[in-house]
Amino acid sequence: MSVEVIDGKLVSSLKLAQKLEAANARLLRRQGVAKVRSYITPFPVSHFALVIPPDGIVMRYMFPGGGKISNACVYMEGDIKKGVTLSAHSKSITGIGVGMSANITKNFSKLKIDFSVAVGDRLEITLAPVEVPKVPIGNIWVAFLWIPNVNETDLKKFLQSEIAQLTDEE
Repeated sequence: MSVEVIDGKLVSSLKLAQKLEAANARLLRRQGVAKVRSYITPFPVSHFALVIPPDGIVMRYMFPGGGKISNACVYMEGDIKKGVTLSAHSKSITGIGVGMSANITKNFSKLKIDFSVAVGDRLEITLAPVEVPKVPIGNIWVAFLWIPNVNETDLKKFLQSEIAQLTDEE
């Protein structure tokens, strides 16, 4: 066994080798335990209506899980210069709900909607022209993003080695 001076201290080469091996083993174990997380993206919900029906409801949707609604957009053709009132209202199974309204004056509009929904909530989106249009309103597209609550999603955890195996198999 030899003795070396490191940083002003006497260290046996055997002890140094053991310490290096132990540190290397710890690093290798940590490297295999690293985890990668993947986030679930919002779900786009979209609907098309050829014309505005007599009751004005152009979209109905029931939520299978809790979350929130955001980033809606609407496209429609026809005479909308005078305005079309878009209303989005969500009702819970107890009848209580939240909603919002906006006046649309362009063929395409992006809206910021931010309200929470729960399991079983029913969303209705209605359109009502401010005045009787000269050219009928039709070809209506409505879409929004539904962001599920974290407890409604599956969080998958993978070891880096498992991800490497998955990518090697492809």
